[in-house]
Amino acid sequence: MKKLLFSLTALFTLATPAAALPGIPNGAYAGRGKMQTGLGAIPYTSTLTLTDGSLLAEYDYGLSTARYEARVVSRSAIAFDLQNEAGEKIGSGYCFEARCHIDMTSFNAEETLFFKDGRLERLGSMQHDAMTVYYAEDLAAR
Repeated sequence: MKKLLFSLTALFTLATPAAALPGIPNGAYAGRGKMQTGLGAIPYTSTLTLTDGSLLAEYDYGLSTARYEARVVSRSAIAFDLQNEAGEKIGSGYCFEARCHIDMTSFNAEETLFFKDGRLERLGSMQHDAMTVYYAEDLAAR
């Protein structure tokens, strides 16, 4: 039975287009976020674009912008690695039932994503110099 289930899972995985993050539909999600620092709360806008095998995060803080891109390399039906454009591993993660968790060790960051009804919520933290930044975002499919 285990062998049959594994074979069906492998066949299904190979026969369907790969989503960037398992269980979260590809597409562009945009909305607002807020980060909490030792200096207070800072609002910003955010866009996360998921395509087969890649993700692109773009941020507009008002006076500055940031952009991060990563290739998603599947390790199993639920686990994946993140790579930069040079093919170096910059993080890893897993998804289960439209929820994902990502650790980006090269950025001292971690993030959890929740997908429901066309909306994507992100919750995470990262180390910026000596300060920890916490953030939350509410994004809608566009």
